[in-house]
Amino acid sequence: MCRYASVGRDQEFQAGFTCNGLGATPTTPIPTQPDGGCLASRNLSDASVGADDLFHGDRYKGSLRFTVINLTNKVALYNFFSTFSGTHYVTPRSETVELGFHF
Repeated sequence: MCRYASVGRDQEFQAGFTCNGLGATPTTPIPTQPDGGCLASRNLSDASVGADDLFHGDRYKGSLRFTVINLTNKVALYNFFSTFSGTHYVTPRSETVELGFHF
């Protein structure tokens, strides 16, 4: 399957999509599959681990959390079929560490 549903020619070109070695141009989309094909599903994974009450105290409490978004670092486009949102790239992998001090 080569055609990306609901993605325009210019978007295919800017994203660098190819199909069997043929790339899209601003005026010509990549070839479509003769039977129409179907859109492949995308599974993105996020992970988060953390701990609360690190100091085990009554007055002061600490927390620590580590979060990874797009764990497998997949590259993809998504579209909400909305006039105002348009087509977007999936966020590249990002890691976040949060340290909290509660009193």
